[in-house]
Amino acid sequence: MSPLKWSGEIIRVTWIKSGRTINTSGVATKKMQTYFRNNPIETASDLQFMPEVPFRYYMLGFRDYVMGARSDRSWTSDAASCFLRLVLHKLEQQPKHIIPIMPDLLPALHYVAQNQASFEASENIYGKFPEMLARIQTLYADTAVSRRKRI
Repeated sequence: MSPLKWSGEIIRVTWIKSGRTINTSGVATKKMQTYFRNNPIETASDLQFMPEVPFRYYMLGFRDYVMGARSDRSWTSDAASCFLRLVLHKLEQQPKHIIPIMPDLLPALHYVAQNQASFEASENIYGKFPEMLARIQTLYADTAVSRRKRI
């Protein structure tokens, strides 16, 4: 179970562990980045279980964190790997959650996959980022084709 509790019409996150509330009004961006920086592995897990609309908001924030994470060496490789794996998971399990923001994620996905070494992500530990990107691209293309067929 995710350590997040969702409630209300207004998208709001209550951090059960700390009792803090983060509202998605835009003021939350700094708090969101702090949360990502503290543990990107836990963040990715939390994002995996979020409802569709808040997921999109926080996923874009996670993208921004990953793209700036190289200055925080302690979690760089984990953040990059979790980012790719979360996108892959969502495309496999809940494509409607992520398809609308894929155009916003693709440049970051390409950058991470093409710069695995700069994220200090050993292939022996994290796998090959370019292969993950290829799988993401295939799933995204397949989803787009199937969506066109339904229209």
